[in-house]
Amino acid sequence: PASAQPSGTSGGAAGARATKPAAMTPVKVAIAGGLKAGALYWDVMVADAHGFFAKNNLQPEFIDAPGGPDTVQAVVAGSADFGVGATDAIIRGINKGAPIAMIAGGAYPPHALVTAPTITSYDKLRGKRIAVTSVTAGSSLLLIELLRAHALGEKDFEFVLSGATPARLAAITAGAVQGTLLSPPEDLTAQKAGFRVLGYVNEAAHFVFIGHTVSKSFAEK
Repeated sequence: PASAQPSGTSGGAAGARATKPAAMTPVKVAIAGGLKAGALYWDVMVADAHGFFAKNNLQPEFIDAPGGPDTVQAVVAGSADFGVGATDAIIRGINKGAPIAMIAGGAYPPHALVTAPTITSYDKLRGKRIAVTSVTAGSSLLLIELLRAHALGEKDFEFVLSGATPARLAAITAGAVQGTLLSPPEDLTAQKAGFRVLGYVNEAAHFVFIGHTVSKSFAEK
């Protein structure tokens, strides 16, 4: 309303120029497992839902990546400007000289160790198959720490490469494996279907599991 116009300002062409929206900068954001991976990326979901990107003149395009190393590779290759994924993958990339920077931590690991209904204790995991993203994935390393805390060594079970959280849920639901790590809400979905939660990885390791990385060349622009 005209009555709300600050003193010393005028309408017309000058006012139109002053209120002209700034140009939006498109940004590509690679996300390990995709936003569908749930609780790991609530910060990104909230930022998008509440318009934080738009308020900063950013127009994000979210790109699904199979895992943390893939988000780093996407940022290094220039197919993504930002990456959101496992912190350990970002650290490895930086240590190897990748032209990236870690700019924020996103989440501590919320993963639950979910097992088949017949697996009622850690000891019953001996000789069983456990679905993981990859053997060297950050979640797998944390899982090893949890199992080690319950007297299980790496020769006591078999890791089965199954992909990100939704794929691991599908693997245990189909009976292809007897255990896996799931983050919310998939762990709750599994519980409702009759699967058990033996424990949580943060019982054995305190670690900022998800990090945000950016291409240095993009940031410098």
